[in-house]
Amino acid sequence: YFGRCRNLKICVCPDCTHKQILQDQWFPKNRLVLKADIYEGLASGDCNVIAQERPALSKMAVDKNLGFYNKSYEVASRLFSKEPLAIVTRDGDVPWSNFCNWILQALLVAEKYNITQESANDFKQTAAYGKEYQNMFVDAIKAVGNYGEICKKNLN
Repeated sequence: YFGRCRNLKICVCPDCTHKQILQDQWFPKNRLVLKADIYEGLASGDCNVIAQERPALSKMAVDKNLGFYNKSYEVASRLFSKEPLAIVTRDGDVPWSNFCNWILQALLVAEKYNITQESANDFKQTAAYGKEYQNMFVDAIKAVGNYGEICKKNLN
């Protein structure tokens, strides 16, 4: 570890999937501090970094959870993984659930290939749901942007 990372301690919730991602891909176990309340861990000094899903680390969420914290902090923009939140659809409606999942996957692919709300027409059509829905991916990206654009608009 170089420079500022020498004393790095990352609070992460013990039952979160990103704990495993951090352990496997980025940081040795001795850098991770398992805490059910990562915000309390930061405030108490048990750690100097917190790791969590993107919505929980939006500026608004951090401000809310660290309202009692009197030190300055920064919400970083670098992502170490892309773990989308679960899609919740009506119980027993498999076709609708599949449709929603395809849309989510298209939003992730659009972000990967830098297809934005502005360039949505560059996304390929699909025959997955017939001619009536051949532009379903393009329409979704035009409406809300790619996955990264959605997160930037709503979670930062």
